[in-house]
Amino acid sequence: AAAELDGGAAPPLDLDDMRFAAIDKALNDTVADVQRCWGKAAADDYRVAGTAATTVTFGAIGAPPAVKTGGTAVHQDADFAACLVAVFSRYAWPPIFEPGQAIELPLVFAAVDGQSLIHEADVAPVGLPGGTSVRVLLDARNSGNGAATMYLLELPSDVDLPLARAARDEAWYVVGAGLPFGFAYARDLDGGGGVFVAAGTARGARAVAGPMRIVVVATPGGDEAALRRGEAVWTAVSKRERDRPPKRAPLPVIVPMAEAATFPGAVGEHTILIDETNAKGAAISAGRLVAHAGAEVPLHRHDGSTELLYVLAGVGTMTVGGVEMPVAAGDAIQIPAGVEHSFRAGADGVTAAQFYAPGGPEQRFKTAAPKP
Repeated sequence: AAAELDGGAAPPLDLDDMRFAAIDKALNDTVADVQRCWGKAAADDYRVAGTAATTVTFGAIGAPPAVKTGGTAVHQDADFAACLVAVFSRYAWPPIFEPGQAIELPLVFAAVDGQSLIHEADVAPVGLPGGTSVRVLLDARNSGNGAATMYLLELPSDVDLPLARAARDEAWYVVGAGLPFGFAYARDLDGGGGVFVAAGTARGARAVAGPMRIVVVATPGGDEAALRRGEAVWTAVSKRERDRPPKRAPLPVIVPMAEAATFPGAVGEHTILIDETNAKGAAISAGRLVAHAGAEVPLHRHDGSTELLYVLAGVGTMTVGGVEMPVAAGDAIQIPAGVEHSFRAGADGVTAAQFYAPGGPEQRFKTAAPKP
């Protein structure tokens, strides 16, 4: 255009330059989608790394291209490969490539040291016997932190989680109408609540009047490979023992939300469901955090405890170790002991299930007072 204004001829267009520019633009346009593909794979194992050479072969104008990918990174996770193929198949490539022409996108991915955020939607539910399903949200394999594991149990209405022994200490945050139970002992959590189960204690649950969701944090953590495969990880209680339970069998601690103490503060309010007060020797605490709209939790750390959160409602921004992350309902977050972190709630506030392993940091809420 500048040449024409000067009275000269327009410079010829170099088709190869246009194609290189189109490829460069495609890589920039798809950065977020490609990163989401990695995030979905990392929800299973954060160590996904290596090459993912992706070949795009163009067909007739207007038809989607044929895409295939291969390399050391995608071989670690079949869903990762499928996700990359989908991203570049649906991308709006400009009609400047000849039918049959192929280009290769030399994608390379580096593993992180660990991660603090997992989206529930990235974790496929695995069916368990009796109609229950489980999603491993946080474990050593996808977070790099072996201090505690978080998983989500989902029970359809009138379905039981059978009476079985816990292999380690567990804290539950129950969402929905549920009936946790032990030997000849049960409590109705119509409005949700918390449960503490010491290692070796028999416990179960039933969903009543609708589906029930249980956010479980267990310690010590580890690689939950068996649970990811849908294998039973609880030691079943025998029929004889169910019919004739031991007289001094340990029982789970069951706390309805309506009976738990709630402590107001400058940021919002915290309801403590499980702590040393009602569960002596508990290796985990559990509670509900409600942050007001726009509330900010300043930078701080817990030197001796891992913090775990499951966002129930709202959106916000969590900063962990200097990395800022948007969070929303269905997100699971873990903050290793000693790592600085802060939080800012969105315009509608945030509600989250909050756990500490081991407990202790939750005690500060008892003495906190709202600022005037």
